[in-house]
Amino acid sequence: MAKRLHHSENQKLFFDEDLSVSSKKSRETINYIVKVNFRKESKKFSNIPAVEINDALRTVFCNSKINIGQYDIAKISDCFEIKLYSQIDKNLLNLILTKSVSVVGLKYKCDSCKLEVEGNSKTICFYY
Repeated sequence: MAKRLHHSENQKLFFDEDLSVSSKKSRETINYIVKVNFRKESKKFSNIPAVEINDALRTVFCNSKINIGQYDIAKISDCFEIKLYSQIDKNLLNLILTKSVSVVGLKYKCDSCKLEVEGNSKTICFYY
């Protein structure tokens, strides 16, 4: 005698192939520390809320369909410090950070922005 099982649409049956571990190598998570300074009228400009940088980062990450990972943003005196725990390539990270701080800098009409990633710094000038 066979036993009939009824399952609702919300239930999932697990099979051996669903539980097997994939053999793909996971990429190593790297910790990046980024410092951002905005300048307006030849003075450091720190009236930008950290939420703006968070929104810009999240928007760029989501639009480029990249797995974000975890990140923290802190305002330390006149600069912002972003700590990223990610599997992203350093060159791609530089492009994403440049895009994000450019969006914020242009929104607040800053003159320039200094972006420092792991000791390498670059200045981004904004023209209106």
